[in-house]
Amino acid sequence: LVDAAITELLRKWPLDSTHVHGGPGGLQLAQLAHAATRHGGKMALRAICVELKRRPVASLPWHLRSKELVMYAAGHAETPASLEFLLGMASHAVHVVCRHRGFTLLHEAAFCRRPWNVRLLLAMRCDATLCSLIG
Repeated sequence: LVDAAITELLRKWPLDSTHVHGGPGGLQLAQLAHAATRHGGKMALRAICVELKRRPVASLPWHLRSKELVMYAAGHAETPASLEFLLGMASHAVHVVCRHRGFTLLHEAAFCRRPWNVRLLLAMRCDATLCSLIG
C-alpha cells in the first residue's frame, strides 16, 4: 500500500524539461535520490529509478540520469548497497567516465575514500588501468 502511494506520487512529480536541473521539482527529486543513495535506502531508490526509467530520457535533467546517479553513488554512498543496486538496474554504467575529469567509478570511489565501493567495483572487473584527465 505504501509502495503504491509512493509510486503514484513519483509518477505525478513535476519536472520542468525547459530548465537544466528540472526546475524546483527536479532539484527536490535529486535531493531525495541522493539521500536514498547515501544512506542505502534501496526501496526509495528503486521507486525513484523505476519512475525515471518510465520517463523519456530527453525529459530527464542531466543529474538524474543513470551515469550521474552511479557516479554519485560511487563517491558518496555510505554502504556498497546503493552502488550495487544502481549497477544492477543499469549494468552499462559500470564503464561510465566523467567527461570533465575523466574519472571512472573506480576513480570516484577511491578519490572520495569509499573503500567498500572500490572493493565492489574491482570485484565487478572495473578497469583499474584507466587514467583520469587530472592525473
